[in-house]
Amino acid sequence: MAIQQSTFRKSSEEFRKKFERFTISTDVIVGFPTETKEDFEHTLEMIQETRPDIVNLSRYSARSGTKAALMDQVDVSDMVQRSKKLSELVNKISHERNQEWVGWKGDVLFDEISEDTIKGRNYAYKPVFVQEKIDLGQKIKVKITRAAKHGLYGQIAS
Repeated sequence: MAIQQSTFRKSSEEFRKKFERFTISTDVIVGFPTETKEDFEHTLEMIQETRPDIVNLSRYSARSGTKAALMDQVDVSDMVQRSKKLSELVNKISHERNQEWVGWKGDVLFDEISEDTIKGRNYAYKPVFVQEKIDLGQKIKVKITRAAKHGLYGQIAS
């Protein structure tokens, strides 16, 4: 695990030096057998240091027939507590990273409609939501006016 974390840290640092705006995404499994409290604390530190935009967070669940299923399992209450703690950190960082996009103006490709918004993505794969009527498949210039933990909100730019 330490080698993977050091590689992720170094890669994140190098990308941030070279590119002003982009998206870092990673996966974290909480509660894998052998995960200690210290291991989890290192994961929190790594997330805090690298500040990824997206963290796909999963709780480990044993699969029969696997080696991991035969190992000592992390207590379920510990796993739930760790997952909650990491989720809170991830949501905070995600919102802060998205705040950096407020005021940005650029092209968004729209590909999804819901009841009251249309969703697209910008060049950094950030979800962008607008309320104006737009045909799907269009690439339109949008100005970001607000950020949330799950995406950016904007208006069609003139």
